[in-house]
Amino acid sequence: MNQRLTSLETRRALQALGIERPFAATFGFWGHQEDVRYDFHRHPQHQLVFPTSGLLFIETKKNFHVLSSQIGLWIPAGVSHATTAMSARTLSVFLSPAEFEQLSDSPAMVRVTPLLHQAMSHIVEHQEQGCGYSAALFRVIHGASSENILEGSWPSLPVGSSEELKRTIDTIMRELPTITVRDLAASTGQSERTMRRRFARELGLGPELFIQRARLIRSMQLLMADRGKPIIEIGLEAGYSNHSAFTMAFHKLTGLTPTAFRRENRAFGK
Repeated sequence: MNQRLTSLETRRALQALGIERPFAATFGFWGHQEDVRYDFHRHPQHQLVFPTSGLLFIETKKNFHVLSSQIGLWIPAGVSHATTAMSARTLSVFLSPAEFEQLSDSPAMVRVTPLLHQAMSHIVEHQEQGCGYSAALFRVIHGASSENILEGSWPSLPVGSSEELKRTIDTIMRELPTITVRDLAASTGQSERTMRRRFARELGLGPELFIQRARLIRSMQLLMADRGKPIIEIGLEAGYSNHSAFTMAFHKLTGLTPTAFRRENRAFGK
């Protein structure tokens, strides 16, 4: 179970991490968090964030975004969001809106290309030394982010409104490869009937479909993150029982087989 910080605790934690900086600040940031959820907060800067390892989830008022080392999130300045990290090492850049234009009106998924990853890493590693070309590097990051926005094609998960459902979703994401609806109800201390009604009322779908979508997103990330890994291994790691089940579920939700999806995204990550 991850630690859930209150709004005040979140504000203090961000200040301690050095993220709460003046409005004009443009900077990079490395973070390493174990199991923790930061309550809803906002930054005066635009933020681009992704995990280099571990799991990172960004929750907005409308969507629950699952991020990976290949998929980051652009968060416009002033947009309220909550962050859940599970043994995650995160890489972020914060860009002043006075210097960098907004790329989208709402949070948008971004492909983390090698150029983007390297530029962000370099900024963080050398900013304290005041490297003379940092301003140009920040513009490279902004431009690369603009070129690699996924234009709504990347799936996200709906967000629950109650704390009970949010905790249930935390359990799903933590135990995604093996979780079942029955085990989920038992581990969260609620009857299966109550849980189903809560999913239907708050999300408009059942827990089975939510789990399927979460596994789909995870498998898509794995397909692009490790292009040499066999399809069956990816399916098993994402929570599918066998190759056939993985292929059928993937095709039903995307219209593509896992192999076809990987082929269509072959340029990604090169």
